[in-house]
Amino acid sequence: IFQGDADGAVTPENLADLTQQWNGALGITGAGKTSTLKGHAYTEYDKNGTVMLASVTMKGIGHGTPVDPGTGADQGGWDPEPSQTMKNDQNATQDWTNSTGIYGPYYSAKFWGLIP
Repeated sequence: IFQGDADGAVTPENLADLTQQWNGALGITGAGKTSTLKGHAYTEYDKNGTVMLASVTMKGIGHGTPVDPGTGADQGGWDPEPSQTMKNDQNATQDWTNSTGIYGPYYSAKFWGLIP
């Protein structure tokens, strides 16, 4: 679960709700173990020693897919117009990406074992 703490569309409270729902569905009990992933708060939730759920909280980031433009193995995406905060402006353009220093699709695929 990726969550920007400045997201005005899917607010940070949703992270707590999603975590609680997935922990219940997966039968996970107890608190998660928090560390960092590329400078962001990263929490893993395990069941019998197997990580079943993870969340990343990105400080100061608004609504959009987290990208880390570059050519490294864990980089990708494009952020032509950063949307640091959700704007209540019908004339504003949104590209729905945010340069966060972490490439969400890459780390999601890695978590699910789709890439090594």
